[in-house]
Amino acid sequence: MNKRVKAIFALQDTMSALRRASCPLAEIADFDSVKELESIYQKIDRLRKKLTKQEI
Repeated sequence: MNKRVKAIFALQDTMSALRRASCPLAEIADFDSVKELESIYQKIDRLRKKLTKQEI
């Protein structure tokens, strides 16, 4: 498996972990923290999409 494919899988794992963390975080954190987490998630998703397009 090449490095790009490994990176895509790693990004997908990271996105899943962020999704799992976002609900409990929303209950205890302020709005800005949740907004920052969503921003990180979106950046990772854009990178994953970019890597996936390059793979095809």
